[in-house]
Amino acid sequence: MKGTETVMRVKTIEKGERVIMDPAITVSRVYLYFFLMTNVGSLIRSIGMVYPEKYIGFWLSFLLPTFMLCTNTYSSYLCYPNDWPRSMPDGYLCLQEALSPVSTNWITARPVHEIMETGN
Repeated sequence: MKGTETVMRVKTIEKGERVIMDPAITVSRVYLYFFLMTNVGSLIRSIGMVYPEKYIGFWLSFLLPTFMLCTNTYSSYLCYPNDWPRSMPDGYLCLQEALSPVSTNWITARPVHEIMETGN
């Protein structure tokens, strides 16, 4: 699966040069391109949908980008099913532990706890 490496490693490329593969740089680059494409798409949508809204109607300019988003997501899933992650996100377990009152010592969150420890 792509992007699962967490430690840096040294890789030898075809020219014989040794390079350091840093997963933090890779993640940073993925976010950079993601936000670039988001901003470019937003700009194109805001400029391109003004004309259908003016000459045809509001609902076309509202529903056409939504329809494109839904169909592109579904078609990319159909064309590249192995590229989609199939594992449970790690954040779910952290959220579950954070919201569980059994695993939390609530007395330490109260100001009375400090008063009892210091005696002031």
